[in-house]
Formats: sequence, C-alpha cells, structure tokens
Amino acid sequence: MAAKARILAIDDQLYFRNFLEGLLGEEGYEVCSADGQATARALLERQGPFDLVILDLVMPEGEPNAFIREMRERFPDLVVFAVTGAGDANRVPEAMKAGAAHYLQKPIGRESLLQAVGNALEQRKTHTDMDRLLTENLEFMGRVSLIERALGLLALRTSEETAQALLEQLCLESAAQDGVLWVKRGAEGAFVRACTRGQLNGEYEPEHWPGQPQSVDQELRSGRGVLDPPPGEGAETRCAERLYVPCYRAGRLTGIARLSRRAAGGFGVRELDACTKLGEVGALALEKASEFERLRVASFREAATGLPGRTFFDEVAQIEVYKAHRFGRRLSILSVALEGFDPVTGQEVLPALVSAVKRTLRSTDVLTSENSRRFWILVTDTDPLGGVVLKRRIAQRLADVFAESGVDAKPTVGVASYPVDGETFENLLAAAGAGATAERESIVHTLGIRANTPLAEIGERVLAQAPWMPPEFIPETAELLIGELTCRPRDRGLLFLAPGRERSAFMAPLTFLGDTETATDVFIATDGDTIPNGPSVTGLPLPPDVSVETTWVVRYGEGPPYALVAGARRSDGARPVFHSSDPVLVEHMTFRLRTEVGFGVRV
Repeated sequence: MAAKARILAIDDQLYFRNFLEGLLGEEGYEVCSADGQATARALLERQGPFDLVILDLVMPEGEPNAFIREMRERFPDLVVFAVTGAGDANRVPEAMKAGAAHYLQKPIGRESLLQAVGNALEQRKTHTDMDRLLTENLEFMGRVSLIERALGLLALRTSEETAQALLEQLCLESAAQDGVLWVKRGAEGAFVRACTRGQLNGEYEPEHWPGQPQSVDQELRSGRGVLDPPPGEGAETRCAERLYVPCYRAGRLTGIARLSRRAAGGFGVRELDACTKLGEVGALALEKASEFERLRVASFREAATGLPGRTFFDEVAQIEVYKAHRFGRRLSILSVALEGFDPVTGQEVLPALVSAVKRTLRSTDVLTSENSRRFWILVTDTDPLGGVVLKRRIAQRLADVFAESGVDAKPTVGVASYPVDGETFENLLAAAGAGATAERESIVHTLGIRANTPLAEIGERVLAQAPWMPPEFIPETAELLIGELTCRPRDRGLLFLAPGRERSAFMAPLTFLGDTETATDVFIATDGDTIPNGPSVTGLPLPPDVSVETTWVVRYGEGPPYALVAGARRSDGARPVFHSSDPVLVEHMTFRLRTEVGFGVRV
C-alpha cells in the first residue's frame, strides 16, 4: 500500500528524528530525516519533492527562515511546519512570514502532531481527489474482505481438503447450488476431477477436464473467468447458466471449477469477478497443499547437521505467521550465522554447536539448517523481548563451544518478531537478516564491548569519543524522551534513567506523568530521594562504579532504541554527551543493567 504522504524531518537532535520517523511511519507516512540544512538539501535534490517538511528553527547550521524561503521557491506546494522550544516562540512570526504554514512547540504530543499533519495534508487535496480515493478505497476493502474469507484455505494441509473447501467457497460466493472442480496433477499432468458439490454425482462427471470451445479454454488458461452463455449487449444482465472459474496464479493454471444452478437467477459480472479473485487465492492454496504433501514424503534432513532443511522451515514458518495473524499470537524468527566457521575442518565441532542450540530451545520451537554455517529458528508464543533473550543465550552458548574447541569463529544472531518487525513471512526474514547485519556492523565492536563488560567501563569508552554539548541539551532530551511515553503508551519495554546532576530536569516531566498507564516500565536511579508517584516508576540504586556525576538514559523495547551517556560539566556548563540509536549497543546496556542492578526485563 502506497504511503499517505512523503515527509522530511529536519532536526539536529537524533532522538527527535527517531521519534518522528517511528510515530509518523506507523501511521503510514514515508519519512526521511536530516540532521541539518546541508543534508536536507541533498535529500531534496535526490528524492524530492516531499509533501511536508518539519523544520526545527533552532539549529547550529544556517538561517532557518532563508532556508524556508528557498524550499518554498523551489517547491511552491510544499507545506512547512516550524518547530520551536518553549523559550524560542519569538522565532515563529518570522518563520510564518518566510513561508511556514504551521508551527509546533516541543514537547510535541502524539495526537496533536498527527492531527496537525493530517489537517495540513488534507488542505492540499481537492474534492475530486477525495471522490476518487473514496471509490478506490471501497474497491480495495471489497477485495480485502474477499481475500480474508479465503485465507482459511492456506491453513489446510492436504490437496483433498483444500479442493473441497475451495469449491465450497466458490459456490457460496456465487450462490451456485452445484459445482465441480478439476485440479492439475503434476507439473505437466492433466486436470483430474477432485470433488463435486450439490446434486452433481462424480460418477456422471468426466474424470478429466472435458475441455470447451477454443475461445473458452484460451480465456481460462489466461486466468480469466467465463460466463456461459456470454452476456449480450446488456452486460449487467445476469443470464449465464454456468460460470467457469480458473485457479490461476503466476502464469500457471492449477485448477478449473464449473458452477451451475445459481439460487437466484443466472450468473453475472459480480459473480465472475469475485470468483476469479477467489480462484487466485485458491491456486496458491492448492500449490501449497501439493508442496506440503511432497515435503511430507521427502527427506527433511540437511545431511551435515541432521536437522530439517530450509524448505521445511519456510513451509512451517509461513503457516505459523498466518496463524499468528489470524489468532492474534506472537512469534519470533532467528537467523544464526557461524562467521569464520569451516565445516570441513570443524566437522567434529558441528554436533556440539547443534546440541548447544537445541539445549536452549523449548520442545515446541523449530530448529532448521540451511547449511552448516546458517541456522533458522522459529519460536512461537513469544514477544520481542523474549526473542532477544533467546538470541543472547544462543549466541553465548555457541561462543562458548567455539572457545572450548579452539575454533576461530563467532556466531552472529539476528531476531525479528511478529508483528513488531513485520507482518509477513518475507518481511520477518528480511528483518532478521537486518538484525544480523546490525550485529556485525555495530559500534560495540569498535568499542570492544562484550556481554560481560561492566556498565561503568562502557560509559568510559563511549565518553572518550563524546562531543561537548550545550547545557540545555540534556534537559531538552529528557523532556522529549519522557513525554514520548504518553505518545506511545502501548509500546512494551523499559526506560532507565540515572539523572546524575540533572535530577530536576528529569523529575519535572516524570511528575507530569502522574498516574498515566504505559506499557513501558520506568526505572530511575536514586540515592534515597523521593521519586514521582506513578504506576510504572521504580527506584533503583546506581550500578556499581558508575559515577554520580554522569547522566544515563537507556530506552529499550518495542519503540526506537536509544542510549545517552553524559559526563561531568565543564566550567561553561557544557558536557561531553554520547548518544546513539545503535540497537546492539542499547541491548548490551540493557542487559548489563539487568545484571548489575537486578531489574526485570519483561518477557
């Protein structure tokens, strides 16, 4: 489905860009972000035009009003939102004169942002566009409704069950009382009678597809349904006595259904279109059932590991994703790569590696191997945090096997969870692969951070390369970060805060939360001071050896990952600040916090 609009967010604050990308992206917008005017110009040159630009008026680079005029001159239809802090409201009038259409004040609430963006974009649309979109949406919903009714076919395991259920649905959709379905057997096989319905008796119906006049056969083999006899001048008149439906997909004709004796008159264009669409889903269901039967009698085992192979994994995982979608369940897919492992020289180690993974899994989890260097794991009924916990356990046990065996190799594990990381099998595979890539490219390798690196040492390493930031950076980040809890109340996860000398900057927005219910657990490091009352705020001690002069923020869970570490102040109030959205680094910090201060990661 196409994006509702294209939005460019320009702000030098990383977390605010992540906030806009996540929130607006979830609402169906395509969002690009830039940390300054130079990057924004490059994006406009390469990817423009955009529908809307959100521009922070307070940035160290360039003159914002001149940039607004520049963008409006080049893209007259562009809508520009000016963003300011509470202390910079005096900048707004000049920005409006320069061409900004609206302004927003930080911290920005979820509903107010979405409402402002929606209203601005709606003003660009004409009444003609709205009528066209309404018609397209109605047609789309009609097709979705039909496909949803047909999705149950994909859960069936045998060709016989699938054919019977498909013919049943075709008859119900068209109100036909009688029907017969012929299904193709084998890649080059004939169409053989699979089932009948109604008063038709299989003994009197041809065992093989009898064929029809050449014009009818050509239509069916091209994926088009046929009314017999065809409608005359009055194409909307429901006069056809029979309806032929192709089960056609990806250039292949898998089955042919003949429907007759419609309950109320003859068949017409509506029944033809609906059953043709249903036949497309039926073709996929018949192919999957046939493939499942083939796999059931074939060997599932990959020779070197003795585990089921990738084909088996794809088949089972696609079915489980469908079941998760239909019944509201959760699952995770893990991609495990053994980098640097040579299966020839390390043949004796392979059984120990497989055993280490098996001992980590439940009996209901599915472990398969694509080859001796890559494994795939399907874990049902687990949320994203549970998938990450399992990922870390597997990575540690595989690393232990390599260390004990003296093999110079390392595991890289990526995890993707339904529905947070994707709602289709293909999207989940891509997300698991992206997670593995993030593991390989993470900054933790440059910093030399490992699973057992103490949090205080992690802080020292990141601060060694941190830039100096102005005094207001930490308060603004804290206000935005904590305020976001009300914008994303359903995101499960945790937010750890160690304010250091910035306690007042954190306490004010936490107090404002009050009794707000969120799915994110908030933990704040305290030396016994009073903490804000609230259902999700818990006091904890500082981790060992972490200086009270430093400020820590760790945001982990279903929302955008984020970590911030700030060191001691300089005489002018500036502080060294390291902040990052590297998911692997944030994950390391989270689990070190879990080890050192003992809070629970909900799984």
